[in-house]
Amino acid sequence: MKEKEIIELLGSGKIEKAFVKLYKIYPKVRSILKKYGATKDQMNDIFQDALVSLYQKLQRNDFAIQTSIESYITNTCKYMYFKIQKDARSMDELTELVQEEMDIESILLEDKKIQQAETALQLIGQKCREILISFYIGKKSMQEIAKEFSYSSENAAKTQKYKCLEAARKNYNEILKNIPNN
Repeated sequence: MKEKEIIELLGSGKIEKAFVKLYKIYPKVRSILKKYGATKDQMNDIFQDALVSLYQKLQRNDFAIQTSIESYITNTCKYMYFKIQKDARSMDELTELVQEEMDIESILLEDKKIQQAETALQLIGQKCREILISFYIGKKSMQEIAKEFSYSSENAAKTQKYKCLEAARKNYNEILKNIPNN
């Protein structure tokens, strides 16, 4: 490959002829990029982009290649691939950061909901709280709750548990209404 001839072809607008000669470099570039883990599509795109970049730079009067064209294209391809990898890592890091932020926000939101539920439970009476705790946390049967809280029957205990639960829900909904941006 005669470099001067390629530069003259590019300068005279015979781009296709110049690129045909430049494509003799492609196997070497492909081999180098393959070592770095580039895909076949990436190799093709990068090589073509490097050729276009070379052509555009040669159109400027202030540009002169300081190395061989082969070295210039090879190094340009490596640089382009490394930039793609860096950008991909940056995107992955950004995605991770956004995900972590979303996770933190959801944890804070869940914590806030728990605090609001606790506040709602504090607003119902002590006996109601104890009934709900006995049923939901203590896993006691309605029969055990009726006996423990001196209700006349299991149904009376169920009715009271329902009233307590409804009072807690009402308090919780009132708390939610009074929170700005909710």
